[in-house]
Amino acid sequence: MSGQAEIYVQTEEWAGQVGRYHSGVASVRPLSTLPFSYTDLSPFKNFNQAIQNLNTSVIKYRTYVNSQSSNMLRVSENKLLDDRSGADGFQDGIRLK
Repeated sequence: MSGQAEIYVQTEEWAGQVGRYHSGVASVRPLSTLPFSYTDLSPFKNFNQAIQNLNTSVIKYRTYVNSQSSNMLRVSENKLLDDRSGADGFQDGIRLK
């Protein structure tokens, strides 16, 4: 089967990329509300609600990224296990069974 490209995973490289993805998002922090004592100026009345909405989105996104980071690391582990399992059926590039 010449001409066929090998498919493999470099676990250290993969884990590094996933780690950078995860830590980049982990550095995004919720915002503090603005200390308005009172205002009736229309542009400022909804700032704190907008900040709360943004913070809710940030928390949900960070939760999503945590989950996806774990999933991406499992993909790498599963690929290694599959490769090892598949390699057990070959010797010198020839299928044993």
